[in-house]
Amino acid sequence: MKYFIAGFLLIAVTLSYTFSQSKRHNFESLLSIKAGYHTAYTHGIGIASISNANIPHGFSADINAEIHTGKNWYIGFNYDLSFGNETAYDQYLQRNIERSFTIHQYSPIVKYRFPLKKGNIYTALGIGGSKVYASYGNSGSHIDVLVMYNLRAGGEYYLNNWAMLSLETVFIEAGEIDFGGGGRNYRFFQFKTGIVFILK
Repeated sequence: MKYFIAGFLLIAVTLSYTFSQSKRHNFESLLSIKAGYHTAYTHGIGIASISNANIPHGFSADINAEIHTGKNWYIGFNYDLSFGNETAYDQYLQRNIERSFTIHQYSPIVKYRFPLKKGNIYTALGIGGSKVYASYGNSGSHIDVLVMYNLRAGGEYYLNNWAMLSLETVFIEAGEIDFGGGGRNYRFFQFKTGIVFILK
């Protein structure tokens, strides 16, 4: 989490130099497609088993639709896909197993853009749900449905009148609602790039 906070502070410093020269660019609707890498999440001591919540690093992609609501505010909906796999030693079975995860995440988002001369810097918050499909080779599989939130920070550069290049960092955390403090959970970062289409 401290790295994400540091990223927001870096954006704030950048804005202090550029915001006074910025021009305002508002769009009625946008559609973005991005892809990249997500970090791993290691829970506890990292023992691989059917009950383990560790998630290996891997590939992420998302599609995001937004509409302009006033000033530099946008609301939208985000679908995010993440997956990864690894070979890990299971201490209970005393052999290596293939672990694979596919994570579908859905969230409404609220985004604020800081307009610059040749693009934008933005921050966003999303709250929604996550469905995790986990497979452990011949040892079994399971599906978890979790509550999820995500924090986003990124930049956009104008390519032409209908498209922007986008770079984005996302912090995602998800877990079961359990007032006793248990339940499955995960958190990781995503680093993605893609194209934002200016539809109107």
